[in-house]
Amino acid sequence: MNKLDHLFSPLELRGVEISNRIVNLPHGTLLADPFTALVSEIQVKYYEERAKGGVGLIVMGGTFVHPTSFKRPGCNQVWNDSAIPGLRMIADAVHQYDTKIFGQLSHTGRQGTSDYSSLPLWAPSAIPCPVNREMPHAMDQDEVEELIYSFGQTARRFKEAGFDGVEIYAGQGYLLCEFLSPFSNIREDQYGGEFDNRIRLVRQVIDVVRGQIGEDYPVGIRLSGDEFTDTGIDLEQAVEIAKAIESTGKIDYINQTQCNYNTFYTMCPDMSFPLAPFSYLAAEFRRSVELPVCAAGRITDPLLAERLLAEGQADMIGMCRPLICDPELPTKAKEGRLDDIRYCISCNEGCIGRNWRQAHIGCIQNPAVGQEKDLGIGTLKPTKVRKRVMVVGAGPAGMEAARVAAERGHEVILYEKRESVGGQVTSAARVSTREGLADVVRYLSVQLEKLRVCVLTGVEVTPEIVAQSQPDVVVVATGSVPQLKPVPGFDGRVLDVVQVLNGQIDLGEKVVIVDGGEAHWKFCGTGEFLAQAGKTVEMISPVSSIGMEIEAFGRVPLLMRLGQKGVRMSPSTSLAGGRGRTLVVVDVWSGVEREIEEVDSVILAYHNRADDGLCRALKGRVEKLYAIGDCVAPRKIMDAMREGFLLGRNL
Repeated sequence: MNKLDHLFSPLELRGVEISNRIVNLPHGTLLADPFTALVSEIQVKYYEERAKGGVGLIVMGGTFVHPTSFKRPGCNQVWNDSAIPGLRMIADAVHQYDTKIFGQLSHTGRQGTSDYSSLPLWAPSAIPCPVNREMPHAMDQDEVEELIYSFGQTARRFKEAGFDGVEIYAGQGYLLCEFLSPFSNIREDQYGGEFDNRIRLVRQVIDVVRGQIGEDYPVGIRLSGDEFTDTGIDLEQAVEIAKAIESTGKIDYINQTQCNYNTFYTMCPDMSFPLAPFSYLAAEFRRSVELPVCAAGRITDPLLAERLLAEGQADMIGMCRPLICDPELPTKAKEGRLDDIRYCISCNEGCIGRNWRQAHIGCIQNPAVGQEKDLGIGTLKPTKVRKRVMVVGAGPAGMEAARVAAERGHEVILYEKRESVGGQVTSAARVSTREGLADVVRYLSVQLEKLRVCVLTGVEVTPEIVAQSQPDVVVVATGSVPQLKPVPGFDGRVLDVVQVLNGQIDLGEKVVIVDGGEAHWKFCGTGEFLAQAGKTVEMISPVSSIGMEIEAFGRVPLLMRLGQKGVRMSPSTSLAGGRGRTLVVVDVWSGVEREIEEVDSVILAYHNRADDGLCRALKGRVEKLYAIGDCVAPRKIMDAMREGFLLGRNL
C-alpha cells in the first residue's frame, strides 16, 4: 500500500469532495492590484500554480470584508461586487485541476493599520494592539451590525464567483478573535464579559453567512487553539469555543491556528521550532468535537503529515510555506518522489518576512513565486543548442545555476575549491537553531546527482584551467570572503565568523562579537552558537537594535534565547580599539566610552568582500562569461538562488 494512504484519501465537506487532505492555508500574498485592491493576473497565476501542483484545497486569504480592514497595498478587497469578476478568474483557473478553493472572510481589527485606509481601526475595545500600537475605535452597535452584514455579503460574493466554500477567520488575534478573547475584549454590553457574550458576534456572523450562501455550501472557521498570552484564550477556552460553534450545526470544519500579535512569532514558527510544534492543539480540538480539524504550523514533510492523520491528530493538513516553496509537493509526494521535494526550511525570509516589509510574497528557494506565468511549472524549455557549461563555485548561486542549466540539457561541470559543496550556507547551518539551512544544500545536491552533473571539489579554478577546459560558457559564482581587520591595541585573538562556526580555533572563554552593521544572522547566529558552547558572550552592534534586519518572526525568539542564555546585548555601540586584553567600545549617540575587560577573542561579523578575482581575470579572455551571487555583491541566499535560477534558464 502507498505509504501516504491517509494523506491522499478524499474528504467530503457538506457535499464538496476534496481530493486529498493537503490544504493550502490562507495567507496574504500582496499580489492583488496595488491601486484597486482587486485580483491581478499575477495573483490568478499564483493560485493556479498551487492547483497545478496537486493540492486538494486552497483557502484564499488576505481577503477583507470591510474598508476598515484594509491593511496594505496588494491585499484583496471583497467588500463590494467589483471583486467578483477577479475572484471568478481565480476560481476558473483553479478548477482546471482537481482542486477546490474556499475564500476566507477576514477583518484585521486592531491588528491592522490606518495608514492605507485612512479609517480608524475597529475593535471590541479601545485597547491598542501591542505590536502595531495604534489606538482603535471601540465599535458601537450600529458598526457591529454593519460588520455582520459585511461578512454575509462577502460570503455571497465568493459563492457568486464560483468558489467552493468559505472560511470565517476568528483566530490569530484578528477582529472576531478579539471579541472572543478577554485579552482584547473588556466590553460591558452584550458582546463582552461572560463567555456567551464574547462568542455572540461569531455566532451572529455564522448565522448571516449561512443565510447568504444556503445549506449546501461548506463553511469552515479558523480558531486559535491558544493565544499564549496572559488573560487570552488558552486551550481549555478554545475547546469551549469550538464546542459552542459545533453546536450551531452550521460549520463544517475547524482550521487550527494559534497566537495573536502579542505572540506573533508563533504564527509562522521558524526553523528554531521543532516540526509540527502546535499539532497538539489540533489534536485536542479533534478529541473534543466531531467536526473535521485541519492541523497547521511547520508541517513541511508529507511523511509527518501522514503520521498526524494516521494517529488521529487531524483530518486535514495545512501547508502554507511548504507550498510556496514547492507547489508540486503534493504531486511529488503522491508519486513517491520525496527526494525531489524542495522542502521549506521555515526561514521566513521570502514569505512572511517580505510581507511584513510591504513586499509581495517570495521564497529563498523558489524564485518563481509571483512570476508563475513566466517562471512557473512547465515554463522551463529544453535548450536548442547543447553547451559545455563551466560553473565555478558550489555555493547556492553556483549549484542552482548548474541545476537549472543541466535540467535544460546542457553539459555542466561544477567546480568547488573547498572539499564540500554549499559555501557559507554549510557554515551557517552549524548553528543548531539554523540547521534547516542544510536542506537547501541537500536538495541541490540530490538534484545535481540525478542530473549527472559532474561536481569536482578541492579544485581551485584558475584562468589556465578555464583555457584548458575550453567551455562554451563560464559562470563565476566564487562567493565572498570575510573582511578580517586588526583591532588596534588589542592583544587577544581577532577572528571572523566562518573560522568560529567551522571550529578552527580555540576562542578562550570570554568573547565579544562585533557587528559591522549588517544586523543579520551572521552576527546573531554566531552569538547564539557561542552561547550554546558555554562562552561568556557580549554582542555589540552600531545599529539601534540587535539583529534588526532579521525578519521579525525569527528575531523575537532569537532575542529571547540570547537573553535566556545570558548574552549581553549592546546595541548602538561601536568598537573603538583595545588596551591589551581590554576592549574599548563607544556609545554611538553619546560618544561615551566603556571598557570590556579580560576578553579572549574578538569575532568580527563584518560585511563580506566579493571574491571577484577570477571573474576579473577572465574578462576579455572568455566570450560567454557570467558572474552571479556574492562575487558580484555579497548579499543573502535569496539573491544568490534567484540569480543562479535566472541565469540557468537563459544559457
